[in-house]
Parts: sequence; structure tokens; C-alpha cells
Amino acid sequence: MARYEANTPVEELTRNRMFLALQKMLDSTLDVTRAFPGGENALIRFKSVAEEEIEII
Repeated sequence: MARYEANTPVEELTRNRMFLALQKMLDSTLDVTRAFPGGENALIRFKSVAEEEIEII
């Protein structure tokens, strides 16, 4: 993002930074989900209905 920062609107930079922050939090949310009883099953069910490629490690 730094490469294009000077030519990108502030709103777009803010949005992109927020999306990147959310992506970084994904690992911890998966860990929390797995820790709950039934969490692993919930992830398996989610994978079966998700419309995009996901890899549950």
C-alpha cells in the first residue's frame, strides 16, 4: 500500500488498512472458535456452505 499511498484517496487507504487489520485477526478468531465446545464442527459446517475456497488448518 505504501507504494500507492500518495495517489490513493484517504478513505480508500483507511478502508484498505481496516481490511488488512481484519485479515490479521483471522488466525486468533479461528483459535478461539476451535477452543469452544463444538467449534471445530462449526468450522466444518461453515466450510461446507462457504462460496469461496477456504482452508481450515
